[in-house]
Amino acid sequence: ETSIMKDDDTLSSPSIDEDVQCNECASSSKNGSQVEDNCKDDEAILDLCCGENAWWRPVVITQAFRYVMNLAKYDKETRSIFKLAIPYSFSEVMEAIFEAIGIGLVGHYLGTDSLIAYSVVDILISISSELVGGIIDTEASLCSHAIGAGNNMLA
Repeated sequence: ETSIMKDDDTLSSPSIDEDVQCNECASSSKNGSQVEDNCKDDEAILDLCCGENAWWRPVVITQAFRYVMNLAKYDKETRSIFKLAIPYSFSEVMEAIFEAIGIGLVGHYLGTDSLIAYSVVDILISISSELVGGIIDTEASLCSHAIGAGNNMLA
C-alpha cells in the first residue's frame, strides 16, 4: 500500500472501498427495499472503517478533539474541577505505580507462593476497606443532610 503526500502535509492512501460492495448489492438476482437498506447500512459501516471519514484517520481524530474542546469551555467551574482532579489523578497514578513496585519486589525476592498470598490478602483488604469506606461516606452524607435540615436528632 503506497502513501501519497499532499500539499498540506497530510498522508493520503489509495481508497480501498471503491471496489468493495455489499454482496447483496453486487448480486442482481435480489431486489427489494430491505436489501437496499441492508446495503446502505453495510456501506455506512464500511465508510466508517475504511472510507475517507474513517474513525482512525488523524484528520477525523483531530476534528473530534476540536469538537470536544469547543464543547468544554474553560471557566471558573472548570478550573475548580481541575484543581481537585489533577492532584487526585496524580495520587491514583502514584498509588498504582507503588503497588506494581511492591508486587514486583514480593515476586522477585520472596517467590511465587508469597506473591499469591500477597495478592489474596491485598484483595481481601481492598474489599473490606471499600465496604467500610462506603459506610463511612454514606454516614457522612446522611449526617450532613440531617444537620443541614436542622434535624440534630437524626444526625
